[in-house]
Amino acid sequence: MKRTQLKSTYIAALLIGAASFFTSCNKEVTNQLKEYTESDVSQFGKAKILYIVVDGLSGSDLQKLETPRISEIGKSSLYSFSSLADANTTNLTKESAWTTLLTGVNPQKHGVSESDLSSTELAKFPSIFSRINQVNGQFRSAVLATDARIIASLGKDAQVKTAFTTDVQLQVEAIKTLKDSEEDLTVLHYSAVDQAGKTSGYSINNATYVSAIRQLDTQIGDLMTTIKARPSYAKENWLVIITSSTGADLAKSTADNTVYGDPKRNTFTMFYSPKFETKYVNKPTSTEIPFEGNAVRYTYNGTPVQAKLADLSAFNFGVQTDYTINLFIKYTNPDVNLYYPSFFSKRAVGFSGPGWNMFSEGNYWMFNSNMAGQVKGAVINDGKWHSLTVVIDRAGSLDSIRAFTDGTFNAAMVANGNNPDNQTPIRVGKIENDGNTNADYSIANIQIFNRAFTKEEVKKLAGIVQVDEGHPHFNSLQGYWPGFDDVGKNLLTDKSLNKRNLSLTGPYNWSNFSDVVSHFQPAIAASFYRLVPNGVDAPFMVYQWLGITVPSSWQLDGKGWAPAYRTMRD
Repeated sequence: MKRTQLKSTYIAALLIGAASFFTSCNKEVTNQLKEYTESDVSQFGKAKILYIVVDGLSGSDLQKLETPRISEIGKSSLYSFSSLADANTTNLTKESAWTTLLTGVNPQKHGVSESDLSSTELAKFPSIFSRINQVNGQFRSAVLATDARIIASLGKDAQVKTAFTTDVQLQVEAIKTLKDSEEDLTVLHYSAVDQAGKTSGYSINNATYVSAIRQLDTQIGDLMTTIKARPSYAKENWLVIITSSTGADLAKSTADNTVYGDPKRNTFTMFYSPKFETKYVNKPTSTEIPFEGNAVRYTYNGTPVQAKLADLSAFNFGVQTDYTINLFIKYTNPDVNLYYPSFFSKRAVGFSGPGWNMFSEGNYWMFNSNMAGQVKGAVINDGKWHSLTVVIDRAGSLDSIRAFTDGTFNAAMVANGNNPDNQTPIRVGKIENDGNTNADYSIANIQIFNRAFTKEEVKKLAGIVQVDEGHPHFNSLQGYWPGFDDVGKNLLTDKSLNKRNLSLTGPYNWSNFSDVVSHFQPAIAASFYRLVPNGVDAPFMVYQWLGITVPSSWQLDGKGWAPAYRTMRD
């Protein structure tokens, strides 16, 4: 049939299996299948679903390869190379991803966060096979998998369930099953792509990984050919779902600090029907999320702006305690060289006596203390925001002080046995009697932890904009003064559990900013990650295509996706 005979329109209500694609998660859905007569069912066809789950298939890698069968299917699909396995879980495993794909709820509900499927809360959140059986005892389902655990746990309520050792063995049985079987839902699980990635590397530069993806492409093409050759195909209404459980098991991208930059969560998702037009869903621009808010501007000329703590003994750590200091800073006047103004300190006099101070020297920042020689940071006088981190490591076998800028290690010095304790308050801004009056900084998001971060932790955590209970070291946080919400107040609120506020003095004012900082990790609303298909969405689509009412009591986390439909011209 020529494309000129077709037109696109959003007419989900006209097609039996997809009447409710526009429905979001956790809302009561009317089963519009009931509104159709037997003649309508005959006209539009009996709903059938092929649901293909692939381990280790990176959406971004697949996009770069020539896969002719998948590309052909894409002409009648809603699809995304930027879909997400899971946007909510710190630890993502393929077992957790399988459970999400076969229950429609996130790990916080289904209970699988490691590799043990025995923790699955199937009594509270049943599998799609169980749900389908409960709704209509005449529905039939099959699951063929290359991991026996799927069959024993998630797939145990399917009428047909078989485990295989290899994708090749599974493919043979899948072809037999699809030729003329009566199953309404057939789930296939492939693992060769993931195995190739594990043994030889998840990269399009790796021939073994690429070969496995191209073999999968051929297998999917053969499955589609088999479906279209079914004797009853003309009387059926097929939806084919192809999705990754997980993507590439690699380190997170440094260019994108959001979930979209996590290769393991980057999946491929495709919803196909011969009634669909092509519709591509791309991820939002996640590397240009601005760092927005307000910060105190610390000026040094005349009466300086300062923020101080009343408790003079606070943050005296002695000689055996580890701690980490992290803050954000921006020069108001770029390209100005400043000599020796301190901007964060606990010391009566800069560069002398017990204590420490962070300061500017030329275009660099530095850390001085009585605990070690001076530690040099990096250039920061470019008028851009930077994170500065000092790690004081004194509880181990080799004491040291380390400096980092924007999460990158700069320098280290061996620590001595001197005690930095004193009766001078924590201070942001100028140290009294400091002669430099040209400094002008915006400073925000000051954090002090009573632990020494590793290099890996600094790289991962230094750019976090909002430190909350989700931070891996929140319980080690001794002081936290973000300052973003303190506009108009005469203090900086301590948002750690210690609640030790800093008092502002001098002609302080607040600078408002909205800057893109590649290293920073601004807080992002959950909706930002729902702009592409997530793993939880596939089960929701299954229910809708089969015309099954999804009650709110199921507590599904998925949502429906609206494809562009084809229909014949009048």
